[in-house]
Formats: sequence, structure tokens, C-alpha cells
Amino acid sequence: DLANAVLLLLSLSEQPETFPWIDPPTPVAIKQSKELLVKLDALNGETLTSIGKVLAELPIHPRLGRMLVEGFRLGQEEGVSLSVAILSERDPLSQKGTPHSTNSDLLERVAWIETQEKTKHLRSLWQSQEQLLQLIRSPKVKSLLSSIPKIKGVSEVEAILRSVLA
Repeated sequence: DLANAVLLLLSLSEQPETFPWIDPPTPVAIKQSKELLVKLDALNGETLTSIGKVLAELPIHPRLGRMLVEGFRLGQEEGVSLSVAILSERDPLSQKGTPHSTNSDLLERVAWIETQEKTKHLRSLWQSQEQLLQLIRSPKVKSLLSSIPKIKGVSEVEAILRSVLA
């Protein structure tokens, strides 16, 4: 998956197809990465969108970065950043064998974690969430995000689901 590399190159005004790679990727791999960036609303033709510029500043996969951007846009950075942390870390419920209480594994995990104290067992998730919040609230990213219109009145659950769809 070259999406992150392609995004970085485009943010530096480099064309991935002509970039002097040490080990050049196939044209198909570059094409697939660009198609993903278009689906994430990060790329319009050969130009980065305002969302793409934000994603290029985040040191995480563009899919997860897009979730963070959507969480910001919907005014639910806390819950969405916890969702991104869950998706990028080890599953905290994989060994619990808990029955499903919702139709969404992700929502189930967010709800469970939000009821837990910040214990040693979940330390990496809480730290990951905090790092993601710091990223999205950093001056440069916040400045880039200012061009993205916010939507108010969206619940945390709806924001998490919409961020996954985005």
C-alpha cells in the first residue's frame, strides 16, 4: 500500500510516476494508491484537496487520518480519535469473549473503553488517543483544518460511524 508515500510525494509537488525511487513501484500500485486518495477525498485529479493537505501532515495511514479529519469536522474528535487508536492498536476485547451488544464491533469497543479507568492494561490505547488528539490540534494541522467546514449537532456514535464511512 503506497497511499502514504504517494500522498507525501504529491504534497511535495513530486509526481510518483516520475519520482526517482530506489525500487520503483509498479504503475498499477501507484494508480491504486491514487484511486484510494480520491476515495478519501484527498486528491482531485492530480491536486491535493484541503483534506489531502491535512492528511499529508499526519504521520498515520491516510485512511486513519481521514477518520480523524471527519471526527474534527463533526465536532467529535475525542470519540473518533479513540476509534482510530483502537483500529491502530491491539484489540482490547479480543481475549474478553464478551457478547456483542451493538451491531458494530468498533462502537462496542469505544463504549467499553470509555467506561474503563485509565489503567495499565489500556495505557497504550489512552496514549495513542492522546497523541492523535495532539496531532489534530497542532497549530499547523489546526490551521489547515480551518478551511474544512464543521457540522454541528452530531452525536459521538454517529460521528464514529460517519468517520469510518469517510
